[in-house]
Amino acid sequence: MDEMPNIVLQGGSPDFVPDHLRVRYTANVDSTFKLFMGHRYEHFRPTQEKISVAGRELRVFRWDHRTYVAE
Repeated sequence: MDEMPNIVLQGGSPDFVPDHLRVRYTANVDSTFKLFMGHRYEHFRPTQEKISVAGRELRVFRWDHRTYVAE
């Protein structure tokens, strides 16, 4: 069973994270969310802000930094 989205990722550049990947689910809304994007991770930090997306209230996570996977 798929989990219902509970966060939205904001910040960074659309080139870094396409719009269709920004509404997500995380089990822990109080920890940094790491999104794997091929050869890197985009890191998003939780905020206290919430917004409505498609009729659902989602917690906002803002882009913080990126790290690269070592080869």
